[in-house]
Formats: sequence, structure tokens, C-alpha cells
Amino acid sequence: MSVTPFESVMTTAHRRIDRTESSVQTSLEWFLILPLIFVAVRGVFSFEIGPELAQPASEFGSRSLGFVGYVLIPGIAYSIVLWSIISRFGDVMYLCRRLKLLTALSVFCIFSAVWSQAPGRSALHGILYLVGTLFAYSLVARFTAEDIMRLITRTGTVIAVLNLMLIVIVPRVGTIIQDGTRWRGLFPASTGMAQCLAFLLTPALIPAYGRWTWKRIAYIGVLSFSILMTHTATAPVALLLYVILMLSLGFLRRLDGRALLAFVIALVVPLGTVLIAFQAQIADFALTILGRDPTLTGRTTIWKLLTYPIAMHPLLGYGFYAFWLGRKGASANVLAAAHWDFGFAHNGYLEIVLQLGFVGLAFFAITYFDALRYARLATTKRTNSGIDWYVGLLMMVLVYNLDEAAVLWPNDLLSILYIVACAGLMRAAIETIDQPSVVAEQMPHVHVAVASRSAC
Repeated sequence: MSVTPFESVMTTAHRRIDRTESSVQTSLEWFLILPLIFVAVRGVFSFEIGPELAQPASEFGSRSLGFVGYVLIPGIAYSIVLWSIISRFGDVMYLCRRLKLLTALSVFCIFSAVWSQAPGRSALHGILYLVGTLFAYSLVARFTAEDIMRLITRTGTVIAVLNLMLIVIVPRVGTIIQDGTRWRGLFPASTGMAQCLAFLLTPALIPAYGRWTWKRIAYIGVLSFSILMTHTATAPVALLLYVILMLSLGFLRRLDGRALLAFVIALVVPLGTVLIAFQAQIADFALTILGRDPTLTGRTTIWKLLTYPIAMHPLLGYGFYAFWLGRKGASANVLAAAHWDFGFAHNGYLEIVLQLGFVGLAFFAITYFDALRYARLATTKRTNSGIDWYVGLLMMVLVYNLDEAAVLWPNDLLSILYIVACAGLMRAAIETIDQPSVVAEQMPHVHVAVASRSAC
């Protein structure tokens, strides 16, 4: 079949448009890396606080960071964030309506200033958390899951390079001398570096995520080695469980509802029986393997000390981001009893209760179970690496919050990724249950973008 000159010209024009759109897409992704790096370190870089052993990032606001730390860097980061939200405002508002409880949780953080022991602090950081929520919505509205995964791996690549540069060139800033040399790179603390790198590593560990090129292998190798050099135990364990889940998803997806329930019962009941019967021996063995003491480096002591302040304000907590005020307020008694300074509960669920009470924890739990429901719908009829990644992020959040805090923080990449997973699974569920017209009507830019990529 011959091609007319007109068809040849149109084909060439379409190719030029596709190349232009691809170039714009790539430029936009690199542009968004700047605020992602800022929230990865929770708003405070290691070179801003000097070579001394860093305090937790929750102390941000009491540091003297100067014009660069307080104005210039946050100003650039949040200018890009606000542009991302405003440029997709209609789609962001659609996601706000569809994910009512997730949106309400961010508003609840601001409203907690009413009963907070530090009202200004709760209001400010509540607004930042709301902006982070809207930013996550804008990413889901603007990109496909695969695009977001590529954006995350590019962010991880930039952070890994900057980490190594600081560690090699300025070791007094990039490392911490504590029970050996711990790497912290750009981050205020080594635990924060390990936690963030673990989440940044997740896209590359999905078997269906493209080909196994040397770049992908190098990415996994550099980030894994960097995590090991932080000498933290939680990140390797969480990543091991993540890999097991990714390898199991194909099998689990082939089971219907009853078969899946039977499989879970057959797995959980005997495993739970063994854990209950030999919990002391298993705990000692696991802690020995991980190189941790029986108190989990003082964590169990902290958790016991926090039972009293929680009992004093069980329903609504002490206000968002307002419990840890150092030697002031309710945290003063906890620090005095512990005989050392720290700035968070070392357990994400306890942290939510301290800030927003059991009401806030219930809010979070409902959003989590909603995301699981969407995940079940999204994986019923089809699968792709993006959906697998969203499901894996939910597992990482669940596991990591047992030992650290990986959700419901302002200026925090991990909190943003949780919201991305929830919103992304909701969108995938709608598309899976044969309602693409809903997405086309309510999120026209997203639908057109997906359709144009499928056609190319």
C-alpha cells in the first residue's frame, strides 16, 4: 500500500511531536528532582548542621540555619511544588474528592492546632503536610506509575552521587563517628539515610521493571552498599521482605478470594503458633543475628516511657508535630526518665498517637485498608510493575513504622510516597473495573497522557 505525500508529512510531524513531548517530559522529571531531594532529607541537609552528631529531623525549626537554610532552599523547593499543584489543580481537586479520608487526615493535622501544646508549630507543619499531600496527588495526576518510578530512581541516583561526594570529600560532614564510622551523606542522621535509600531502591527491585541493564545493577549495588554502611538493621530487613513480596505477587495474583484466604490462614496459623511458643528464643536469635541488644538500642525503654503521656491525651494527642519539644512540655519528663535526648518515638504508630491520638491512628488505618482494597481491585484483571510497586510501598510503610516513623511527617518523601501509592492504586482500580470514562471525564489530562503513550 503506497503512502501519500500528505500521510508521509503527517507521520513525520507526529514523530517530531512525540520527540518534543518526550523531551519536555524528561526535563520536567529532572526539574521535580529538586523538591524531592529536599523532602528526602526532611528539609535539613547534613552540611547545614555541621559535623557534630545530628539530632533528629523533628528538631527542625529550632536550628539556626540562616537565610539559605530557612528561606532560599525551602523557597526554591516549595515554589516547584506549588507550581506542580497549580498546573494540575483540577485533577488534584478530583483526587481530593475521591480520597476524602486521606485529604481529611491532612486537614486534621492543621486543625490539631486547636488543642496542640504548640499551636503555631502544629498549624505550620500541618500546612506543610497538606501541601505534601497535594503534591503527591499532582504527581499521580501528571505521570503514570512507571513515570513516577523512573522519577524516583533518578532522584535516588542524584542523592547517591551527592552522598558519595560528601562522604569522600568532606567526611566530617558526610559521616558520623559512633560505634564505628556510619555514613549519613546528605542526611542529618544515618538512620534517615538508610530509611530513605531503602524506599528509593524499591522500584529497581521489581522483577518486571524493565531490563537488567548495567545501570540498574549499579544503582542497586551503590544504594545497597550505602545502606549497609549506615550500620542500621531495619532497612535490610524491610528490603528483604519487600523482595520476597515482589517474588510472591505473581503466585498470589492467580488465587481467587477464597483460595487466597486459605493460603494466608495456612501460612499464618502455623507461623503464628511457632512465634508464640518460642517467642523469647526467636527474639534473642534474631537480635543476635542483627547485632541488636534486647532493648532494640533503647527503643523498648522509650515505648514504655511513652505509655503515660499517651494515657493523658489518648483521643487527640498533643497536636501535630507538637509532642517533641525537647526539655519543654510533655516530652521533658520522657527525656528526663530516659537520661538521653531523642526527638521521636522510634515507632510510627506510637508517633501518630502522640501527635493525633487514637483518632488520628484510626484515620491512618482506614486510609491504609482503603489502599489495600484498591490494590485488590487493581490486581484482579491485570498487572504491571507500577501496581506492584504501589503494593510494595504499602508493605514497606507497614514494616518500617514498627521501628521508625515513615508516614505522617511534613517535609518527608516517605509520607509523600505513601500518598502516591494510595492515589495510584485508586486510579488503577478505577481503570481496572472498566470505568475509564470516569478518569477521562474527571482527569482529562491524565487520560489523554496515558492514551497517547499507549498509541506511540
